[in-house]
Amino acid sequence: MVVIATQKDSLTTKLRQTLTENISEIQETDRAELSLCNLSFQSKVYPERHIWIETDCNEIAIDLENWQDENEWDNAIARVRVDSLEDAIELVKDWIIQPELNHYYNLNKRYEKVWNIRHFRSQIAKAIENNDLEVQRILGLTNDQFSNLLVQAEQQKKENRQIILTPTEQLILTLFYSHYTLSFKTLGLLFGVSGSTARKWYKYWIDFLEKQIQSSSQEIKKTGEEWIREVLEPIYQKELKTA
Repeated sequence: MVVIATQKDSLTTKLRQTLTENISEIQETDRAELSLCNLSFQSKVYPERHIWIETDCNEIAIDLENWQDENEWDNAIARVRVDSLEDAIELVKDWIIQPELNHYYNLNKRYEKVWNIRHFRSQIAKAIENNDLEVQRILGLTNDQFSNLLVQAEQQKKENRQIILTPTEQLILTLFYSHYTLSFKTLGLLFGVSGSTARKWYKYWIDFLEKQIQSSSQEIKKTGEEWIREVLEPIYQKELKTA
């Protein structure tokens, strides 16, 4: 089907152009031709797969549709949100040409953020290096708070033991688990280890934090988990007030 390119807003126009230039296996359909902030595409590889995109208010919401799946009225197998054009392009490309989407966590139908497991750890590392607000959003700590813990983590390297995750990654794993509601199986998936290994490192760092607290304070002793909750609680309350 040949579709006449109708006028779109600037973000939608940029997304449309980038998708069509970089994904040869995609074709635009006419379902969104009357909308300024919507796009509709179909896969040439899997014709039953369609994409519906909304860019209203500068946010990018994506419906992944399988027109052979009739469990939902709109044939959506996922309705998700992404944070950038790059994330949108990669997700669309994967749905258009990949047999499975196993490397994505939190494929949902509530327009919540979806995580690309392949980039997860590198994105966190980049955020920690460059963006204090992003560190706080992801881990629940300011950059300074995380840096202070990181100094302790680096001093706590295990002697000559083969470790899949670096001390930095282990500490990030612990803080991330404390900031989100996840199973250890999912936590391990995000960090490239087994659920049992994720559980082991979480317990190790909680115990380590507890020892640090007890050795540096003569006040009432707190557990590592209590300390993390105490640090995170003001951030949660601030988010609730501004939500």
